[in-house]
Amino acid sequence: MDITPTGAIPEPLGYSGGMPPASPAPAPHPAGFRFRPWMAGAGGAVVALGAIGALSASLLLKSGPGIDKMVPDNTGLYATVYLDPSLPQKVNLLRMAHHFPDLHTDAQLTQKLNDSLDQALKETGLTYSKDIAPWLGARISSVTDFGIKPTTAVLFASKDDAAAGAALAKVRSSVPGKKLTWSTETYQGVTLSVGTNAGATTVYALVDHTAVLADSDGIVRDIIDTDTGKRATLQSTADYIATVALLPSDRLVLAYVNGPALVGMLKTEISKQGLATTTPIPDSAWKELGAFRGMGLTLAAGTDGLTGDVEVKVDSTKLDAAGRAALTSTRHNALLGWIPQRAFAVMATSGLKSSLQSGLDQAGTLDASTRDSLTQLGLLGPSGVVAHLTGDLAVEVESPAPQQIGGAILIGTTDPAGMQIFLTKLGTIAEFAASSSVPGSGLAATPAQKSVYKGVTIVTFPVSGLNAPGIAPSFAVTNGIGIVASSPAEIHDLIDAHSSGTSIAQATNFAATRAATFANPQSFLYVDVTATASAILSYVPAAQRGSYDSQVAPNLAPVKAIMVASNGQPDRISERVFVLIPN
Repeated sequence: MDITPTGAIPEPLGYSGGMPPASPAPAPHPAGFRFRPWMAGAGGAVVALGAIGALSASLLLKSGPGIDKMVPDNTGLYATVYLDPSLPQKVNLLRMAHHFPDLHTDAQLTQKLNDSLDQALKETGLTYSKDIAPWLGARISSVTDFGIKPTTAVLFASKDDAAAGAALAKVRSSVPGKKLTWSTETYQGVTLSVGTNAGATTVYALVDHTAVLADSDGIVRDIIDTDTGKRATLQSTADYIATVALLPSDRLVLAYVNGPALVGMLKTEISKQGLATTTPIPDSAWKELGAFRGMGLTLAAGTDGLTGDVEVKVDSTKLDAAGRAALTSTRHNALLGWIPQRAFAVMATSGLKSSLQSGLDQAGTLDASTRDSLTQLGLLGPSGVVAHLTGDLAVEVESPAPQQIGGAILIGTTDPAGMQIFLTKLGTIAEFAASSSVPGSGLAATPAQKSVYKGVTIVTFPVSGLNAPGIAPSFAVTNGIGIVASSPAEIHDLIDAHSSGTSIAQATNFAATRAATFANPQSFLYVDVTATASAILSYVPAAQRGSYDSQVAPNLAPVKAIMVASNGQPDRISERVFVLIPN
């Protein structure tokens, strides 16, 4: 398929929406369910390649008949690739693709798409470029029913029903198709071709200008019933409407997980496997799961990267107090001003306290002996560390020198003295463990050492024989923050970042990814791809870097950074993923 535009590409109009982390993880299939490999190829692989597919096909395709009215209301997992998105989406994606060496030209991009989809469809006996592309309309979707026996169908919008029908007929004559026993039946005027063999089923049909490939005739019948109005559509259900309304409408890919259907499948699977008696799940846990109403995901191309949005709708009345508090927290993490600008990986959250309390409050989490030990350590109890956490947590990693990686954990506290006592006890235990290490290990602890840097007391537990340059476990407590770091020098870096005001917030890539996600997320994970690769490569001998420099580096170079950020509201959890690929 030739994807070269017939005219000059205009300047992008910009994009303000977002996407989710990649395709949703599919629910586990129970034993006995035969998921045909071609479905993963024609459905899952198509969604995974949705960005490229939407780009190439959309440059020629026009809008086709809608598939939405064919998706049954009992669908557990629904995913669709829009092959005719908006012009800004097409232009932005095309420009990003051309940053990669194997996709520099439209011809290379088209060939890569065709080769990938041909391989994905191999088991059907069809090829994308010859058998599907000529008649493919503006949508490819997959529908999965999480029933007693989960089944899946892939729907291809058709703009030439005769060609689509001829392509479907080739399934019978394919190598896998010849292993099946075929029969033909009619349902509501639609002809279904059904092939079976030892419990495996393949079904194809042409339904209302849509080619359908499935692993069950039941799901095809449901699709026909929905198309004719005999059953409701997924898109008409309250949970779907409420969830998808939160997502950007300008998108390349959309996926939706039906919460009640997924929980129902889990219950069925647990019952079938007999896990309900051997590993009983508390009613409180099922109630928490019942709060999950739906999850929607989108993928979109912006002017400087790929953006993903995830919206998880919840019924907060089914959550415990800690769960509701975590959703509605408006606290902003106060630790970012301490993270050095050169840090190449940062994880931060303002929900540490509620998460720990929720976990500790679960029935049976800790036995009495363990709880007493943790209380004596200073972790639990009214005076323990957990009771006095602010909720802020940050973890940072940096490379202060070649072949040297350091990092630190920062924890906010309202009781610095208690945090100091706890960290001292923890360090003493670690010191004892090192001195009591297995003979011959080469590890030996030396007495703790104290130093002062800019008025902050740092306690270090040197471990001789530790084969890691610059590693000397240390801790400090200052300004309501407990810091555990890989070395005193790492704590120096944190103190300097805070005192000088030159923190991670001033890093160019961090600022760009933060601007594209949430200004003050409750939690986030940030990775500077360029700096991370540089730090890792410093350990690789020059003689062994040839293949990396020639094959990996050119494809990695366009991707500068990634951020995954999340926020909670009373009725949902919002997450945004941004991959920085500047023009």
